[in-house]
Amino acid sequence: MPVTGLEKYISAISNLFEKRASDLQLLDMQMLAPDLLLSRWRLEATLKLPWRPKIKAYTGVTLYELDHQGLICRHTELWSISAADAFVSAVFPERLGAAPPAPPAAVLMQMPPHRRSPDPYPLLRAAAARRRKVPAWSFFGGRRLSLNGAALVGGGVERGGGGNQA
Repeated sequence: MPVTGLEKYISAISNLFEKRASDLQLLDMQMLAPDLLLSRWRLEATLKLPWRPKIKAYTGVTLYELDHQGLICRHTELWSISAADAFVSAVFPERLGAAPPAPPAAVLMQMPPHRRSPDPYPLLRAAAARRRKVPAWSFFGGRRLSLNGAALVGGGVERGGGGNQA
């Protein structure tokens, strides 16, 4: 369900996480184009539920698309863990076979930016498709796309983006 408006966004976030027991760290932020902003982050959080379940640390990448006034009009993100893994880790924190938690931010900051979080290519491909008003699935691997001057190539942003291997 989309959240529209700054007040609703702040309310949704502040009602989701326990402020004193949660930690969000910005790993880096890049302006890809005048209307595209990419951030990489790490989150370790406790949910505001009666039993205060803790979600293991994970990383993410967020693409902010700005409107003609410079305001955020779209926010899309990818996580290093699935939503199911985040949920299950909150209920069964020591579950065998679960993805490991993200390393501490200090360790992540020693890595090149493109290795700190998931590959943003799917977000960039979808943004390019919206701009061209064609389905994202119609772009074939290896084909160059352009987002206001930010050239994309099959697996990531041409400036050196890549996968999310640690």
